[in-house]
Amino acid sequence: MKLLEKYAWKILAVWLGLLSVLYSLLSLIRHNNYQSGAFDLGIFDQAIWQYAHFLYPYNTIKERFILGDHLTITLPLFAPLFWIWDDVRILLITQAIWITLSTIAIYKIAKLRKFSAVVSLGVSFVYSIFYGIQFGVYFDWHPIIFGVGLLAWFAYFFEAKKWKLFWITLVLMLLTQENMGIGVACLGLIYLFHKQYRKKAVFFVVGGILISLLSVYLIGKMSPVGYQYQPKIDSNPITVIHEFYDSQDKQLV
Repeated sequence: MKLLEKYAWKILAVWLGLLSVLYSLLSLIRHNNYQSGAFDLGIFDQAIWQYAHFLYPYNTIKERFILGDHLTITLPLFAPLFWIWDDVRILLITQAIWITLSTIAIYKIAKLRKFSAVVSLGVSFVYSIFYGIQFGVYFDWHPIIFGVGLLAWFAYFFEAKKWKLFWITLVLMLLTQENMGIGVACLGLIYLFHKQYRKKAVFFVVGGILISLLSVYLIGKMSPVGYQYQPKIDSNPITVIHEFYDSQDKQLV
């Protein structure tokens, strides 16, 4: 145990290095075999390429200003990648590395909560190969994957009381896509069960929902057809419960 405690960071670093390569290959092989598509890789590739070349980000797939589809305000931050390598594959590689490195935040949260190296590494490993993350890497490229990575760091900075980094991460996360406010709200629901975080948790829940609603409103104003991604909830409570446990997505998980 002492040996594992001593080399925990090195073990984690080796695992994340290996996983970054594997996730990059997973994404690249799929793309190289013509299994990627215009939704969503083509949409975001075009927008980021336009930002990189200082062009108006008009999406020719959805036929509208890019922010009239999703409120992805952080997309220009990826533009410099095309100055390094003008190829969509750099987006796929960056995504794989970023989501893999968010595992560090999970490890640090576990250590912050006084868990042993064995438990911290175990939790980190489980997070890093979670089906949702695997499928996110497999499914083309999407800014929401970066939002998920930011969510992990957001939780760590919050619990570690690193407030400057906390606020920077929160702002970046909310600017990544309109539904990240819902992500913050859901995290707040978890923190409601922790007495020391309860007041701030209420702020996360209420603030996150309000931000998402505001974002949806803004998208509707910039879109010629309004906001297109309203959730469809069945009015039959039995169907809702059934879908929650037995939907196609749950079966895949």
